[in-house]
Amino acid sequence: MTENTKKRIRRGDEQLIAALEAKINAIKARAAWKKARRNPAIRHTVVAIRSIDKAMGTSNDGVQRKALDEARGTLTAWLTFSGLSSPTGRRPRRARAAGETSGDGSVSPRRRGRAGAAG
Repeated sequence: MTENTKKRIRRGDEQLIAALEAKINAIKARAAWKKARRNPAIRHTVVAIRSIDKAMGTSNDGVQRKALDEARGTLTAWLTFSGLSSPTGRRPRRARAAGETSGDGSVSPRRRGRAGAAG
């Protein structure tokens, strides 16, 4: 071994258990969101919160931003009361181009036309 290489630090049992518990909690939260998405009231509330976030991002008026912030707070409080956390900003997913590789090295399949189409 050279001086520049680092020794691998292995995680202990407690750290592994804590990481797995965090993963379990994330899966449970995602399952709760999936179940809640079926409720139209919650679905529309989440859309309204995201729309308010977009409006706040484009607004230059302080009074309008304050009003939007109050509205967002009210809707977020209702979601929290319903047992859900408020939505956070997420990056939109980008579709991969044909032949582009993913992180694991697999190649995305190309889209083909209909099987029976003349061409």
